[in-house]
Amino acid sequence: METEAMKDNMEKVLTHLESFLCDSEESMFSSKTPEELLVVVSANLASVKSTGYLSSPEQMVNMFLPTASLQEIAMDNGWGSQYVELADHFEQALESCS
Repeated sequence: METEAMKDNMEKVLTHLESFLCDSEESMFSSKTPEELLVVVSANLASVKSTGYLSSPEQMVNMFLPTASLQEIAMDNGWGSQYVELADHFEQALESCS
């Protein structure tokens, strides 16, 4: 996939993630709140939109690690299967945006 399409894909992933986090409640298994994760996602989304690159790729990669706060919040809020899809698309687009 060409770089521009990958960056568009990253923008879509972060936009969907932002939407899910806005509608999520805290998880007792997560060390971070949806609001804390939303700050990072929103900053990275703004960066991808303006520069084409993530502002903090390491933070974003860490968010998608198994059993990290993002996965716990997704599972507890009923969007666990969408999380798996978002993680897959994130991984595919990561190289062009970091």
